Amino acid sequence: MSNITKTNAIKQYTTTGPSQIKSTRNQGVIGHVQAKSNAHNSPDRSSNNQHFIIDYFYEHVHNVKASFSRVYGPDDDGQTPKQYVRSHLPELVHLMESLIEDTHDLMDASKDTDTRYGTHYFFWIEALIHDHEKALSDIGCTFEKKRLKLIPYLFRKAILEEPQRLRFLFDNDDGFIAALLHFNTKLKSFSYGSGTSGNIIDLTT
Repeated sequence: MSNITKTNAIKQYTTTGPSQIKSTRNQGVIGHVQAKSNAHNSPDRSSNNQHFIIDYFYEHVHNVKASFSRVYGPDDDGQTPKQYVRSHLPELVHLMESLIEDTHDLMDASKDTDTRYGTHYFFWIEALIHDHEKALSDIGCTFEKKRLKLIPYLFRKAILEEPQRLRFLFDNDDGFIAALLHFNTKLKSFSYGSGTSGNIIDLTT
């Protein structure tokens, strides 16, 4: 997959601010990109919409992961996780809503790849969500009709009572966000022309 340019790996999520997370990828020129709603409802398979969604996903979700990780990281005011959650509750609700929207973007891109190349990425992403369905439910997030939905008051109540419920999202090795980023990398091989139709999907690399 020589066409994929790797970006810097972020290891210290708890001390790295979103503004410090920058891609080393060379910026390509995107031609016509439809409005998000149009791209998802009636995707133009000859356009660069899929490229745009996948590229945006990587950088934005890394920032979301770093922000969520601060719940358990060192705090200048010496706040406990519960104190941090209480003082940053609106931001955390917004982060979760953003993560759900990003996940839907990735699912839409996976559907397009599956249609074009005969792969099964949407199935694997849906399976990932089902694997974490209990943890998602514990923070007020449901999965119905192939879409995630956040119930904000349940989310606020859950993380105020037990901030630890968020940890499944950003565990470095096998967390929910890390798995989404892994699928994004796989989809990128097709978006940039180095994937091959009919290949077996290797989820271990």
